[in-house]
Amino acid sequence: MPILSAILCGVIFCFSFIIFFILPHIKYFDGCLTTAELMGQIYGTKTRFTIGILGSFYTITLVTLQIIWLGNVAGLLGMPKLWGLIFGGTFLIIYSATGGIKSVTITDLIQFIAVTIMIPMITYVVLNKVGGMKSLITKIPTQHFDILHHPHFKDYLIYCVWYIFPAFPLSFPFIQRMLMARNNKQLTNSYYISMFALIVFFGLLILIGLSSIVLKETGDVNMRLL
Repeated sequence: MPILSAILCGVIFCFSFIIFFILPHIKYFDGCLTTAELMGQIYGTKTRFTIGILGSFYTITLVTLQIIWLGNVAGLLGMPKLWGLIFGGTFLIIYSATGGIKSVTITDLIQFIAVTIMIPMITYVVLNKVGGMKSLITKIPTQHFDILHHPHFKDYLIYCVWYIFPAFPLSFPFIQRMLMARNNKQLTNSYYISMFALIVFFGLLILIGLSSIVLKETGDVNMRLL
């Protein structure tokens, strides 16, 4: 259910809103690749400095969350969380500090390759264990499709409302990526491609989730921890 709300509201509605109402009004400024530089040209040096400070806090918060996540991943792999925090944090800081705009582009490319390879592979494996798409449809418990009477329906409805409002266009990385585009046409095409790719991505996640439910219900040993 949260993934369905992400597809309908967070991807289709939100990206359509950006494509038709935000991108046509994007104007490019020479030498601007960050929000601080953009606001500095419009409102002056003081505003540029203020936006730069806010952007630093924003970035530090995100990096902190990523470092915590790396520590948790290390714990799941049986390693001390402190090692994950230290080594992962050191790598992130050095990589981000020295890479600049290139590090942003390379990171996006690596993440895209990883997702496009791993998610379809996982989907294929779990669907194969279930017995295929037809077997999945027949074996999935019907109560999982009763959306209106779901015990967490109100919580998921909040997800839908939350995803409708495209708040992330105001984020610093989002604006930076928009300013990196050559023109509005390239930017619009990239968002159409992103919207299609995210729909496929979330669709595969739905198949993985439903397959995991079936494997858990049928007593698969590898699904006991779900």
